[in-house]
Amino acid sequence: MLSLILPSEVELDLRSERIGLSGMLDRLITKGPVSSIIRTGSAPKEGVWRKDRLQLAGYVMLAEEEYGIRINQGLVEYPRSGVIRLVQIHSVDRSRVLRLRDRIAQIKEGRLADRPNEPSCDGCEVRDKCETRVSLASKFF
Repeated sequence: MLSLILPSEVELDLRSERIGLSGMLDRLITKGPVSSIIRTGSAPKEGVWRKDRLQLAGYVMLAEEEYGIRINQGLVEYPRSGVIRLVQIHSVDRSRVLRLRDRIAQIKEGRLADRPNEPSCDGCEVRDKCETRVSLASKFF
């Protein structure tokens, strides 16, 4: 597995004013280059967690800006599980990252993002056992 992640640079500070993203990439495998993020949790049985895919897609977009080349894949490392997963980055991943960026900008500007039509509790398998309290803030999220 070491051959997948070496040689590499660690903790790269990446920024792009053009796409409006920035972040600290865990690892950049220099033979590629290939972006890699390290997750402390357990790996799913197959693939990667959705949030990991989106984070990786954002870092891939930043690396593309930095190096001026198209990058179509990245790695997610799950050391606790001893697993490194190769992830293909698709255009839908890139567009999701940009939509999230736009929604965060709306929130920062003081405009709340659109509230979902149905509460997130609907359809929840533990709804009957859950003890939640409704607060003013919970009405917005």
